[in-house]
Amino acid sequence: MFHFGHSTKLIKLTYAGLSQAEVETIYKLFQQFGVEEKEEELSEEYSSMINIEMHFRYEPQFFKIFGFDRWEDLKTLLKNIKWRRGNKRFRFSLCFKDNPDVEFSLLTSSDLAMNKAVDIIEYLADSIILQLRSIDIDNIKRVILELKDYRWSIGKVIDHNGNEYHYIDNRWRKV
Repeated sequence: MFHFGHSTKLIKLTYAGLSQAEVETIYKLFQQFGVEEKEEELSEEYSSMINIEMHFRYEPQFFKIFGFDRWEDLKTLLKNIKWRRGNKRFRFSLCFKDNPDVEFSLLTSSDLAMNKAVDIIEYLADSIILQLRSIDIDNIKRVILELKDYRWSIGKVIDHNGNEYHYIDNRWRKV
């Protein structure tokens, strides 16, 4: 496993509406990678929010580097945090900071949607890489995946100029 100096922060954790115990548990999972924490004000849009930015490439190798046990612990923790909120809306995003950034973004009040969403992230790495190669947009900066019908799909693409693209009528169109 990699050892990083104290000044290296490979993970940025932004949250709102979490208990101190939940924050400490997440921090312990990420501790060896260096964590930058930021608490935000709650929004009327959700009861709790977790945004995790990881300075790793989204690929199958990530799960080996991060550790399969640690990944399973993170998935279980995220599901439990959502479950404790009941039917309240929960915002979750996980962004792999690379070139391009790959972000999984979800706002849900459904425990089932949350469970499915976190369970399948690790299994999509190969197919997302192939999908990225097929997108005919220059200078892709960020790809945002959204959960629809319990499946992650590329919802939008943002280029380095800040232009946003959506898949409309079988092609990517600038909106």
